[in-house]
Parts: sequence; C-alpha cells; structure tokens
Amino acid sequence: PDLVLFGGDLINTRERELLLYRKPLALLLPRLGMFAVPGNHDHFWGPDIGLWAAFLRDHGVSVLHNRGQRVHRDGASLWLCGVDDLTEGQPDLRAALAGRRADEPVVLLSHHPDFFFEAAAVGVDLTLAGHTHGGQIRIAGRAPIHHSRFGYERGWFQEAGCRLYVGRGVGVTLLPIRIDAPPEIPI
Repeated sequence: PDLVLFGGDLINTRERELLLYRKPLALLLPRLGMFAVPGNHDHFWGPDIGLWAAFLRDHGVSVLHNRGQRVHRDGASLWLCGVDDLTEGQPDLRAALAGRRADEPVVLLSHHPDFFFEAAAVGVDLTLAGHTHGGQIRIAGRAPIHHSRFGYERGWFQEAGCRLYVGRGVGVTLLPIRIDAPPEIPI
C-alpha cells in the first residue's frame, strides 16, 4: 500500500495489548508511511498517552496527535493530518491544519466521526473516521447502540462539498459479537 492509516482504538483497555502489534507493524512497508491518531480506548492507557505514541513511533508509525504532515507522491502533495479523540481527548483542528497550503487537498484522521462538522466547516476535503463499529449489532437495519449522535455509523457522508468515510473497523466493544456489521479494513 502507499499509506497505512490507523484511526484509533489500537487497544481496548490494557496497554499491553499494543505489544500484539510488534510483528504486524514490522511486516507493513507502505511507500509513504504509516500514520495513527488516538481513539477513546487509547486514552484508557492513562492520563498521558505519551507511552502509547512512543510505542507506535518506535515501530514506524507517525502519530498525528493534533498535527499534520505533507505527503508527496508523483510530484503532487496532500496534507495528511489528525486530531485527538473527541470524547476522551482534546482535538485541535487548527493545530492539525497548521502548515497546509491553500491549494492542496486535506485528509483528516479523526477517530470519532462526529468531528466531521468541524472539519467540513473549514473545508477539509476528506475525513476518515471509525469509532462506531458500523453499529456492531444491527437489527432490521438499525443499531440499538449508537456511537454517533448524528447517525454517522458507517459508509460515506457529505456536507458542504466535504466527504466523510466511517469505517467499521475490525474490533468490538462491550459484547464480542457483530451482527450485520462485518469487520472492515477499507482499502
């Protein structure tokens, strides 16, 4: 792949769960890098996610914790940026966008899809989010447990010419099952 993007919640509740990533991260060799943002569960590590970020950096992952980075390919560039988790962290979109050029596309990683309103308000071209597990348990097309106040459960959304994709991810929360919300690694 050109890029590998981790949208947060790399751990569930225990920091030692990160150790499971050692071998898989060593096998990934994307041409343009690996990038991550923290999710709400990553904040369960403790009040300071510095060790979480250090582990990822030590294993080749750039952590976009309220910051951005220019990515170049074939003479073109885009501004890839990320924000902290909306519920457990302190997202700072202004800091994430600092340094971008007005003429380049912006891709934002935000664990929580409800941050899309802020992103669309400043013209972020594409926001990539997760958090919802696609509803995780869907009955008759509806999810009884909501992780988005605005209905951003899975798939594509658009607001003012800006787009949001909410991936279903591969994990679960509370119950170790999925119904009508299969795991997903978007490509």
